[in-house]
Amino acid sequence: MKKSKKPKRRPPLNQGIIRKSSNFLEKRLPSIEAVRIVGARTATHKLDAETIARMCHVPLATAKRWQSGEDRIPYAASALLYGDLGAFNQSWLGWHVDSDALIASEGERITQESLLLIPMMREQIAALTDEVEKLRARIGEEQPTPPDELPTIHP
Repeated sequence: MKKSKKPKRRPPLNQGIIRKSSNFLEKRLPSIEAVRIVGARTATHKLDAETIARMCHVPLATAKRWQSGEDRIPYAASALLYGDLGAFNQSWLGWHVDSDALIASEGERITQESLLLIPMMREQIAALTDEVEKLRARIGEEQPTPPDELPTIHP
């Protein structure tokens, strides 16, 4: 009589994918991993365990283990908690979302209102540039034109 083999226990599909992508990022992009760790610590200390559990759709006990540092936070969860835009594209590394604003890697806070002002500012710059060109042209007309040849100065 043959013994039946026990099936190998595999992690749920989505956890395996998160773990693989996190390992890939650790090996290939250490700077992203460093930002992830700092961001995860910052994110979990700002939020209570109930909020972390609700945002990441995990049990409260898991959120508490992440918050205490007992378990490592998966990359996708830390990106979500920290609002890390570098998770979507490396060119956004260091940028994150905080409440109603984008926070640049240098710390500049950019709100939706300031982004909506950009088209108006471009129009103002274009109008000012036209005005400067007109003034330069008028000054050029008023100035006498220099002779083609400048006199030679002998010491």
